[in-house]
Amino acid sequence: MRAMLRSRVCSVLLTVLVSLGAAACGSSGDEPPGSSGGAGGAAGSGGVGGAAGSAGSGGAAGARSIPFACPGGTIADGANTLTIDGTERTFYADLPEHPTGKVGVVFSWHGYGDTAENHRAALHFEPDGDPAHPLIVMTPVDSGLEPLGAGKIGLAWDIRAGKPGDDNVDFPFFEAMLGCVAAQQPLDPARVYSFGFSAGSVFTSLLASRYPRLFAATVHESGAWMNDPAEAALVKVLTIDWSWPELEPADRGNVLLTHGGTTDEVGAGSIKVFNLEESAKAALPFLAAAKRTVIDCEHDGGHVLHPELTSALILKYLTLHRAGEGSPFVSGALEGFPGSCSLHLP
Repeated sequence: MRAMLRSRVCSVLLTVLVSLGAAACGSSGDEPPGSSGGAGGAAGSGGVGGAAGSAGSGGAAGARSIPFACPGGTIADGANTLTIDGTERTFYADLPEHPTGKVGVVFSWHGYGDTAENHRAALHFEPDGDPAHPLIVMTPVDSGLEPLGAGKIGLAWDIRAGKPGDDNVDFPFFEAMLGCVAAQQPLDPARVYSFGFSAGSVFTSLLASRYPRLFAATVHESGAWMNDPAEAALVKVLTIDWSWPELEPADRGNVLLTHGGTTDEVGAGSIKVFNLEESAKAALPFLAAAKRTVIDCEHDGGHVLHPELTSALILKYLTLHRAGEGSPFVSGALEGFPGSCSLHLP
Protein backbone atom coordinates (compact mmCIF):
# COMPACT_ATOMS: atom_id res chain seq x y z
CA MET A 1 0.00 0.00 0.00
CA ARG A 2 2.81 2.42 0.82
CA ALA A 3 4.03 2.23 -2.78
CA MET A 4 0.75 3.80 -3.85
CA LEU A 5 2.05 7.11 -2.50
CA ARG A 6 4.61 7.49 -5.28
CA SER A 7 4.66 11.03 -6.61
CA ARG A 8 3.27 11.23 -10.12
CA VAL A 9 6.34 12.89 -11.55
CA CYS A 10 5.48 13.87 -15.10
CA SER A 11 5.20 16.95 -17.25
CA VAL A 12 2.50 18.42 -15.02
CA LEU A 13 5.06 18.85 -12.21
CA LEU A 14 7.29 20.97 -14.40
CA THR A 15 4.23 22.98 -15.39
CA VAL A 16 3.38 23.35 -11.70
CA LEU A 17 6.78 24.79 -10.80
CA VAL A 18 6.96 27.01 -13.87
CA SER A 19 3.52 28.37 -13.06
CA LEU A 20 4.47 29.03 -9.46
CA GLY A 21 7.55 30.87 -10.64
CA ALA A 22 5.69 32.87 -13.26
CA ALA A 23 3.20 34.01 -10.66
CA ALA A 24 5.89 34.97 -8.20
CA CYS A 25 8.67 36.53 -10.28
CA GLY A 26 8.78 40.27 -9.99
CA SER A 27 6.19 40.33 -7.21
CA SER A 28 6.52 41.34 -3.59
CA GLY A 29 6.23 37.70 -2.55
CA ASP A 30 2.78 38.20 -0.99
CA GLU A 31 -0.50 37.02 -2.45
CA PRO A 32 -3.28 39.64 -2.59
CA PRO A 33 -4.32 40.50 0.97
CA GLY A 34 -7.23 38.62 2.48
CA SER A 35 -8.91 37.87 5.77
CA SER A 36 -7.22 34.52 6.30
CA GLY A 37 -3.57 33.81 6.96
CA GLY A 38 -1.81 36.01 9.48
CA ALA A 39 -4.08 39.01 9.15
CA GLY A 40 -7.25 37.42 10.40
CA GLY A 41 -6.39 33.90 11.46
CA ALA A 42 -8.85 31.06 11.55
CA ALA A 43 -12.42 31.82 12.39
CA GLY A 44 -12.35 32.98 15.96
CA SER A 45 -8.64 32.33 16.40
CA GLY A 46 -7.63 35.90 17.11
CA GLY A 47 -4.75 35.75 14.65
CA VAL A 48 -2.03 33.37 13.62
CA GLY A 49 1.49 34.65 13.95
CA GLY A 50 1.89 35.93 17.49
CA ALA A 51 -0.66 33.62 19.08
CA ALA A 52 0.73 30.51 17.47
CA GLY A 53 4.27 31.48 18.19
CA SER A 54 3.48 31.92 21.86
CA ALA A 55 1.80 28.55 22.27
CA GLY A 56 3.62 26.90 25.10
CA SER A 57 6.36 29.49 25.16
CA GLY A 58 5.92 29.90 28.88
CA GLY A 59 8.31 27.02 29.52
CA ALA A 60 6.89 23.89 31.13
CA ALA A 61 4.93 21.63 28.83
CA GLY A 62 2.06 21.50 31.30
CA ALA A 63 1.49 25.25 30.97
CA ARG A 64 0.85 25.07 27.23
CA SER A 65 -2.46 25.78 25.55
CA ILE A 66 -3.87 25.75 22.03
CA PRO A 67 -4.46 29.37 20.89
CA PHE A 68 -7.07 28.56 18.22
CA ALA A 69 -10.86 28.45 18.44
CA CYS A 70 -13.30 26.03 16.83
CA PRO A 71 -15.57 27.74 14.26
CA GLY A 72 -18.33 25.19 14.88
CA GLY A 73 -18.97 21.59 13.97
CA THR A 74 -18.38 18.28 15.73
CA ILE A 75 -15.35 16.08 15.09
CA ALA A 76 -16.43 12.46 14.69
CA ASP A 77 -14.59 9.33 13.61
CA GLY A 78 -14.32 9.33 9.81
CA ALA A 79 -15.07 12.14 7.38
CA ASN A 80 -15.78 15.62 8.74
CA THR A 81 -16.32 19.12 7.36
CA LEU A 82 -15.66 22.61 8.65
CA THR A 83 -16.69 25.87 7.05
CA ILE A 84 -13.74 28.24 6.74
CA ASP A 85 -14.44 31.76 5.46
CA GLY A 86 -17.53 30.46 3.67
CA THR A 87 -15.75 27.47 2.11
CA GLU A 88 -16.46 23.91 3.20
CA ARG A 89 -13.27 21.96 3.92
CA THR A 90 -13.09 18.23 4.51
CA PHE A 91 -10.81 16.08 6.64
CA TYR A 92 -10.70 12.60 8.13
CA ALA A 93 -10.34 12.01 11.86
CA ASP A 94 -9.29 8.65 13.27
CA LEU A 95 -9.97 8.67 17.00
CA PRO A 96 -8.66 6.37 19.72
CA GLU A 97 -11.36 4.06 21.00
CA HIS A 98 -11.14 4.34 24.79
CA PRO A 99 -8.54 6.89 25.88
CA THR A 100 -8.21 7.13 29.65
CA GLY A 101 -6.20 10.34 29.72
CA LYS A 102 -4.82 13.08 27.52
CA VAL A 103 -4.28 12.29 23.83
CA GLY A 104 -1.98 13.66 21.15
CA VAL A 105 -2.84 14.69 17.60
CA VAL A 106 -0.92 14.18 14.37
CA PHE A 107 -1.77 15.94 11.10
CA SER A 108 -0.93 13.90 7.99
CA TRP A 109 -0.56 15.83 4.68
CA HIS A 110 -0.52 14.01 1.34
CA GLY A 111 1.58 14.76 -1.74
CA TYR A 112 0.57 16.53 -4.93
CA GLY A 113 -1.38 14.24 -7.25
CA ASP A 114 -2.43 11.98 -4.38
CA THR A 115 -5.68 11.99 -2.42
CA ALA A 116 -6.35 12.13 1.29
CA GLU A 117 -8.25 8.85 1.04
CA ASN A 118 -5.32 7.02 -0.57
CA HIS A 119 -2.79 8.64 1.76
CA ARG A 120 -4.81 7.69 4.83
CA ALA A 121 -5.29 4.09 3.68
CA ALA A 122 -1.67 3.60 2.63
CA LEU A 123 -0.11 4.95 5.83
CA HIS A 124 -2.78 3.54 8.13
CA PHE A 125 -1.66 5.44 11.21
CA GLU A 126 -3.21 3.53 14.12
CA PRO A 127 -4.64 5.79 16.87
CA ASP A 128 -4.37 3.00 19.47
CA GLY A 129 -1.08 1.55 18.20
CA ASP A 130 0.54 2.48 21.52
CA PRO A 131 -2.13 2.38 24.25
CA ALA A 132 0.13 4.45 26.50
CA HIS A 133 0.21 7.25 23.91
CA PRO A 134 -3.11 7.34 22.03
CA LEU A 135 -3.35 9.71 19.08
CA ILE A 136 -5.98 11.47 17.05
CA VAL A 137 -4.96 11.18 13.38
CA MET A 138 -6.13 14.06 11.18
CA THR A 139 -5.89 13.62 7.40
CA PRO A 140 -6.94 16.84 5.64
CA VAL A 141 -8.32 17.00 2.10
CA ASP A 142 -6.64 19.62 -0.06
CA SER A 143 -8.64 22.42 -1.67
CA GLY A 144 -7.60 21.42 -5.19
CA LEU A 145 -4.99 24.12 -5.71
CA GLU A 146 -3.47 23.72 -9.17
CA PRO A 147 -0.71 25.49 -11.05
CA LEU A 148 -2.83 26.91 -13.87
CA GLY A 149 -5.97 28.96 -14.19
CA ALA A 150 -7.32 32.04 -12.51
CA GLY A 151 -7.02 32.66 -8.80
CA LYS A 152 -4.71 31.12 -6.25
CA ILE A 153 -2.18 28.54 -7.37
CA GLY A 154 -0.42 25.81 -5.45
CA LEU A 155 0.66 22.19 -5.25
CA ALA A 156 -2.49 20.78 -3.60
CA TRP A 157 -1.46 22.81 -0.51
CA ASP A 158 -0.82 26.54 -0.28
CA ILE A 159 2.97 26.31 -0.03
CA ARG A 160 4.41 29.47 -1.60
CA ALA A 161 3.37 32.25 0.77
CA GLY A 162 3.07 31.94 4.54
CA LYS A 163 4.25 35.12 6.25
CA PRO A 164 1.84 37.15 8.41
CA GLY A 165 -0.33 39.08 6.00
CA ASP A 166 -0.12 36.49 3.24
CA ASP A 167 -3.45 35.05 2.13
CA ASN A 168 -2.75 31.38 2.84
CA VAL A 169 -5.94 29.33 2.55
CA ASP A 170 -4.63 26.32 4.48
CA PHE A 171 -3.52 28.07 7.67
CA PRO A 172 -7.10 28.91 8.79
CA PHE A 173 -8.10 25.34 7.95
CA PHE A 174 -5.31 23.94 10.12
CA GLU A 175 -6.13 26.33 12.96
CA ALA A 176 -9.81 25.42 12.87
CA MET A 177 -9.13 21.67 12.89
CA LEU A 178 -6.73 21.99 15.82
CA GLY A 179 -9.07 24.38 17.64
CA CYS A 180 -11.94 21.90 17.36
CA VAL A 181 -9.78 19.00 18.52
CA ALA A 182 -8.69 21.03 21.56
CA ALA A 183 -12.30 21.99 22.32
CA GLN A 184 -13.85 18.55 21.90
CA GLN A 185 -11.16 16.02 22.84
CA PRO A 186 -8.91 15.56 25.92
CA LEU A 187 -5.93 16.96 24.02
CA ASP A 188 -2.47 17.31 25.51
CA PRO A 189 -1.30 20.60 23.96
CA ALA A 190 2.31 19.46 24.29
CA ARG A 191 1.66 16.54 21.94
CA VAL A 192 0.86 18.19 18.59
CA TYR A 193 2.66 16.64 15.59
CA SER A 194 2.76 16.90 11.80
CA PHE A 195 3.73 14.43 9.07
CA GLY A 196 4.02 15.12 5.35
CA PHE A 197 5.17 13.53 2.11
CA SER A 198 6.39 15.48 -0.96
CA ALA A 199 4.23 18.64 -1.26
CA GLY A 200 2.69 17.68 2.09
CA SER A 201 6.20 17.57 3.53
CA VAL A 202 6.90 21.07 2.23
CA PHE A 203 3.65 22.23 3.83
CA THR A 204 4.68 20.63 7.12
CA SER A 205 7.92 22.63 6.90
CA LEU A 206 5.89 25.79 6.35
CA LEU A 207 3.66 24.97 9.33
CA ALA A 208 6.69 24.36 11.53
CA SER A 209 8.11 27.72 10.44
CA ARG A 210 4.89 29.64 11.01
CA TYR A 211 4.10 28.01 14.37
CA PRO A 212 7.63 27.37 15.69
CA ARG A 213 6.71 26.40 19.27
CA LEU A 214 3.51 24.53 18.58
CA PHE A 215 4.81 21.16 17.37
CA ALA A 216 6.60 18.67 19.59
CA ALA A 217 8.02 16.90 16.52
CA THR A 218 7.53 16.83 12.75
CA VAL A 219 8.27 14.27 10.03
CA HIS A 220 9.29 15.37 6.53
CA GLU A 221 9.53 12.68 3.82
CA SER A 222 11.00 13.96 0.53
CA GLY A 223 10.34 17.61 1.22
CA ALA A 224 12.15 20.93 1.65
CA TRP A 225 12.40 24.11 3.72
CA MET A 226 11.98 27.00 1.32
CA ASN A 227 13.05 29.61 3.89
CA ASP A 228 16.53 28.09 3.59
CA PRO A 229 18.40 30.07 0.88
CA ALA A 230 20.57 27.04 0.08
CA GLU A 231 17.51 24.88 -0.61
CA ALA A 232 15.64 27.58 -2.51
CA ALA A 233 18.71 27.99 -4.75
CA LEU A 234 18.38 24.33 -5.79
CA VAL A 235 15.23 25.07 -7.79
CA LYS A 236 16.51 25.09 -11.37
CA VAL A 237 15.19 26.59 -14.61
CA LEU A 238 13.13 29.30 -12.89
CA THR A 239 13.05 31.65 -9.92
CA ILE A 240 10.31 31.47 -7.29
CA ASP A 241 9.83 34.24 -4.76
CA TRP A 242 9.09 32.17 -1.66
CA SER A 243 7.35 34.18 1.06
CA TRP A 244 8.09 32.10 4.14
CA PRO A 245 8.74 33.26 7.71
CA GLU A 246 12.20 32.60 9.04
CA LEU A 247 12.65 29.41 11.04
CA GLU A 248 13.11 30.68 14.57
CA PRO A 249 15.63 28.88 16.78
CA ALA A 250 13.85 26.53 19.19
CA ASP A 251 15.73 24.90 22.03
CA ARG A 252 13.90 21.60 21.69
CA GLY A 253 12.73 21.28 18.11
CA ASN A 254 12.62 17.70 16.77
CA VAL A 255 12.66 16.73 13.09
CA LEU A 256 12.72 13.43 11.21
CA LEU A 257 13.86 13.69 7.58
CA THR A 258 13.84 11.08 4.81
CA HIS A 259 15.12 11.33 1.24
CA GLY A 260 15.38 8.81 -1.58
CA GLY A 261 18.73 9.27 -3.32
CA THR A 262 19.64 10.83 -6.64
CA THR A 263 16.30 9.94 -8.25
CA ASP A 264 14.29 11.67 -5.52
CA GLU A 265 13.47 14.64 -7.73
CA VAL A 266 10.74 16.42 -9.65
CA GLY A 267 10.90 17.46 -13.27
CA ALA A 268 9.80 16.46 -16.75
CA GLY A 269 11.78 14.13 -18.97
CA SER A 270 15.37 15.25 -19.15
CA ILE A 271 14.56 18.56 -17.43
CA LYS A 272 15.24 18.29 -13.70
CA VAL A 273 13.74 21.06 -11.64
CA PHE A 274 14.33 20.13 -7.99
CA ASN A 275 16.26 17.32 -6.32
CA LEU A 276 14.97 16.37 -2.88
CA GLU A 277 18.14 14.46 -2.00
CA GLU A 278 20.21 17.62 -2.44
CA SER A 279 17.59 19.57 -0.53
CA ALA A 280 17.76 17.20 2.45
CA LYS A 281 21.54 17.49 2.56
CA ALA A 282 21.28 21.27 2.54
CA ALA A 283 18.62 21.17 5.25
CA LEU A 284 20.94 19.63 7.85
CA PRO A 285 23.08 22.76 8.55
CA PHE A 286 19.99 24.94 8.21
CA LEU A 287 18.11 22.95 10.88
CA ALA A 288 21.20 22.80 13.09
CA ALA A 289 21.41 26.60 13.03
CA ALA A 290 17.76 26.68 14.11
CA LYS A 291 18.61 24.36 17.02
CA ARG A 292 16.60 21.40 15.76
CA THR A 293 17.50 17.85 16.76
CA VAL A 294 17.32 15.85 13.52
CA ILE A 295 17.16 12.16 12.67
CA ASP A 296 18.14 11.89 9.01
CA CYS A 297 17.17 8.68 7.16
CA GLU A 298 18.42 7.92 3.67
CA HIS A 299 17.17 5.35 1.16
CA ASP A 300 17.65 4.80 -2.56
CA GLY A 301 14.06 4.27 -3.68
CA GLY A 302 13.51 7.67 -5.28
CA HIS A 303 10.49 9.86 -4.62
CA VAL A 304 8.64 7.48 -2.29
CA LEU A 305 8.16 6.99 1.41
CA HIS A 306 11.13 5.45 3.18
CA PRO A 307 10.49 1.70 2.75
CA GLU A 308 11.94 0.79 6.16
CA LEU A 309 10.20 3.43 8.25
CA THR A 310 6.93 1.76 9.14
CA SER A 311 3.91 3.76 10.19
CA ALA A 312 4.27 2.31 13.70
CA LEU A 313 7.88 3.52 13.90
CA ILE A 314 6.91 6.99 12.69
CA LEU A 315 4.23 7.25 15.36
CA LYS A 316 6.62 5.95 18.00
CA TYR A 317 9.13 8.64 17.03
CA LEU A 318 6.46 11.33 17.32
CA THR A 319 4.91 10.22 20.59
CA LEU A 320 8.28 9.99 22.33
CA HIS A 321 8.39 13.79 22.12
CA ARG A 322 6.52 16.42 24.10
CA ALA A 323 6.90 20.08 23.33
CA GLY A 324 9.17 21.89 25.77
CA GLU A 325 11.03 18.72 26.68
CA GLY A 326 14.25 17.23 25.32
CA SER A 327 14.41 14.44 22.78
CA PRO A 328 15.13 10.93 24.09
CA PHE A 329 17.36 10.42 21.05
CA VAL A 330 20.04 12.92 22.08
CA SER A 331 22.02 10.02 23.55
CA GLY A 332 22.60 8.81 20.01
CA ALA A 333 20.78 5.48 20.40
CA LEU A 334 18.35 5.12 17.49
CA GLU A 335 16.72 1.89 18.62
CA GLY A 336 14.39 0.45 15.99
CA PHE A 337 15.54 2.80 13.22
CA PRO A 338 17.22 1.54 10.02
CA GLY A 339 21.01 1.62 9.93
CA SER A 340 20.81 4.32 7.29
CA CYS A 341 19.46 6.79 9.88
CA SER A 342 21.82 9.15 11.69
CA LEU A 343 21.42 11.65 14.50
CA HIS A 344 22.35 15.32 14.02
CA LEU A 345 22.44 17.53 17.10
CA PRO A 346 22.42 21.34 16.90
